[in-house]
Amino acid sequence: MRTELALACALATAAPAFAQTSSEARLAAYDDLLQNLYRALQGSGGEALAQSLRQRFPAALIDEYVAHRRMRSEQIAAAVAGGARTVDEIVEKIYPGISDRLRRAAEETIKAHLESL
Repeated sequence: MRTELALACALATAAPAFAQTSSEARLAAYDDLLQNLYRALQGSGGEALAQSLRQRFPAALIDEYVAHRRMRSEQIAAAVAGGARTVDEIVEKIYPGISDRLRRAAEETIKAHLESL
């Protein structure tokens, strides 16, 4: 499990280079697309863009999705700061008492989140 934490740290260190390479290759993750849309909505043409999107889509939960991702990042950082060193320990701190049925999904969620750092 220490390997997973070491991998997460390595990924966090490599993130700026990855972002640059992804930008040059014109690739974006789903989170990146949402962040770009959020910034566009906050910009000078944001209201016109928002109006256009409202006409096409009855509901958009971009703010909620971004806020939830930020909250999860803060929870993971707090778990690591509190001594969690493995995905299993992070899951225990964030989802105390999680059922066995949901544990694997929680572990995969945490792993994916760590990889996105």
